[in-house]
Amino acid sequence: MRRFVLCLCGLWLACSACAGTEETIVAAAAPEAPPAAAGARRAETRHFRTNSGSVLVYTPTGYDPAKAGIVVYVHGYYTDAARAWKEHRLDRQFADSNRNAVFIAPEAPRGPRDPVAFSDLSRLLRIVERGLRQSLPQGPIVVVGHSGAYRTLARWLEHPRVRTIVLLDACYEDPQGFARWLEFDPARRLILVTVHTLSLSEALLARFPFAVRREGIPDRYYPPFSQEERRARLLYILSQFDHFGLVEEGAVIPSLLEICDLADIPRERPRLPWQ
Repeated sequence: MRRFVLCLCGLWLACSACAGTEETIVAAAAPEAPPAAAGARRAETRHFRTNSGSVLVYTPTGYDPAKAGIVVYVHGYYTDAARAWKEHRLDRQFADSNRNAVFIAPEAPRGPRDPVAFSDLSRLLRIVERGLRQSLPQGPIVVVGHSGAYRTLARWLEHPRVRTIVLLDACYEDPQGFARWLEFDPARRLILVTVHTLSLSEALLARFPFAVRREGIPDRYYPPFSQEERRARLLYILSQFDHFGLVEEGAVIPSLLEICDLADIPRERPRLPWQ
């Protein structure tokens, strides 16, 4: 009888482990956020710990799921998802973009020897849905990756809903997979931001005569994006920020998300002093 009970316990543990490969293990409480306007959704950050590592999710104030898309940001080497979220103030950068989207930051390799944590984008989205206990919006998916994130993004090229890919100095090794992804569907867009990846980026650009080139990301010294740049299927930008400044300065991610195919969140007109 004892042996039978032990066998049953062992079987239950094995089944639980198998069933939990995609399950959220722990959901941390959302941090404090400023109050939202009447009738608007309040900004919220959630942190899920899964078998494959952390996944952080941000929904901005004013988020409307009926009109929203999804932004997946993948960090580079020498950090992890939770540390990048805190040190790069990712929730602030996502809020500054003013995009109506669910923002997801999953775990990714911290070095060249680490395995890809989330090789299946559909699985990642299912994990987020289970953690939030609600469906994700059905709008376009924009994927942004910094540096070594290219290894994760290369696994997601077959996902049918990925409409825009932003490579933040992440055009390493053989970029032909991204080139084939762009060629396959004229509705897709690729934004290349270059600091150290100049030679491989130039090789990829030579394949697309319709590529639009620009020097500098909009800030107080560089003009805003032109209409041609906003519509370009392949936009190439030579950055004025260094490799880590692309994600640490807080200016690049919001600027680039503003020209992606995502609805904005209406901002209330500020009240003037005399009103």
